[in-house]
Amino acid sequence: MKLKLRVPRPSRVVKRWWRSRGHGVHSPFAFDFILNTLRGPNPYYAFKEIDHMTRPRMLKLIFRVACRLKVTSATVDCAPHAEIVDTLRLYNPAIDFNSPIPQLLVTSTHRDPASARECLARGGTVIVLGERRRDKAFAPFVEGMERGMTFGCGHLLVAVGARHLPRQHFEVNFR
Repeated sequence: MKLKLRVPRPSRVVKRWWRSRGHGVHSPFAFDFILNTLRGPNPYYAFKEIDHMTRPRMLKLIFRVACRLKVTSATVDCAPHAEIVDTLRLYNPAIDFNSPIPQLLVTSTHRDPASARECLARGGTVIVLGERRRDKAFAPFVEGMERGMTFGCGHLLVAVGARHLPRQHFEVNFR
């Protein structure tokens, strides 16, 4: 088993400090969402089943976001399609995958961003799975977004398009 050592880029550390000026996140929603959903330390009831799937860390994140936002309809437009659908069904067996206006859209940077922008404009949530360190690939998915918050970590973007939230972007380490 290889052990990966993650060393943060010095430019990102400085950039993150410069934005916050040494202070933390001031939005109550963003603070709680980062701490308890994106970095959620507590195990959920379905995590034992998710551990047997191919990408458990990503699937656990999708599960935590679905639980937090009480998702009732979703669209999955990326691989591993079947495992993401199974993960969302673990959360809610009655989840609607045929809704024309999904509450949650899971997509990848290889797909057309128009459906993601429409989902965000209607107050939905979009999770964009990307390749490692392709930060610019997420820009088309959130351009024109007037309200809501985005949380990115280089290879993954979670955009919450809730209308009551101000437009803000947070660069977050999801670990």
